[in-house]
Amino acid sequence: MQEKDHLYHVKKCKEQLEILLSTSNLKDDPFIIELFTRLSIIENDINELRNGHNKSDSHIRFKLFLENEIKNIFTDFISSSSFKNVNLIVDNFLNVQELLKILEVLPLYLKIAQFFKFDNCPLLYIKNSCLEFIGKLSSAQNLETSKTELYSCMRKLLREHTLVTFELDEASNEIKLYCRIDDQDSKYFVSCSDSDEITLVLPSIISHYEASEVPKHPHLCLEITDKYSLLKHKAVPEYLFETIESYKKVIFYFPFIFRPLSLIIPLRGNNLPLNHYSSVDNTGCVGNDTVSPHKHMVNIDLFFHFDRS
Repeated sequence: MQEKDHLYHVKKCKEQLEILLSTSNLKDDPFIIELFTRLSIIENDINELRNGHNKSDSHIRFKLFLENEIKNIFTDFISSSSFKNVNLIVDNFLNVQELLKILEVLPLYLKIAQFFKFDNCPLLYIKNSCLEFIGKLSSAQNLETSKTELYSCMRKLLREHTLVTFELDEASNEIKLYCRIDDQDSKYFVSCSDSDEITLVLPSIISHYEASEVPKHPHLCLEITDKYSLLKHKAVPEYLFETIESYKKVIFYFPFIFRPLSLIIPLRGNNLPLNHYSSVDNTGCVGNDTVSPHKHMVNIDLFFHFDRS
């Protein structure tokens, strides 16, 4: 990854913070102001590295710098939040590209985590393209009063191809708040015919959300039909239960905080590098979805549909 790409991620993160700073109830937030200052320092550091002679040494120093900045951001978050303490574990094998992606989404994710109350000392685990906040949820938890702000933060992350979902163990009241970043260097490809004439293309992130059983409670259900149209249901239709349970169709379940959502596709696919089908040129738009001129590929922009659901 080149230094110009580093600058892109840092600038994107600064843009997110500028939006937060322009919000009336956050413009004086010391945590956000401090983050913005730190990112300006990082931006200057990248420019210095670009002018350096020893690129290998610069790369190592920059990686260490990013790791320290993430830890510093976390420390500032603890000091300005209602949490007495949070344990932090950062995967030692994260590369510069992954660290920059994490840095880009970390401020908004921590703002979301700040709305939760825990009875124990929670854990923040940062690993490959995923952040996990794990703790025992307080019985006094009430997110309804913060619903508007939470929605706003989650939608901003959606536009950065990042999903915030959760798992709750009702017996122990332990919650896992996930923040997953889509790998835009790969896609989830589905060959929808024996002759491979039609290929459905979806974000690779969906592979983390394949459901082991059909969710039968009321929720928004998106169905991509055999004819590649997109239908919306108020729950998974009963007439699809048998085809899903017999693995003739595949269902993904996204447990968003306020409004869970499921997605049904015609067949199971695989995550493959983006250049796997690079010979096909996707042009022509249907909403934000694209169809190749030869109708060989149907590219579904799920983040666009999630943002408007």
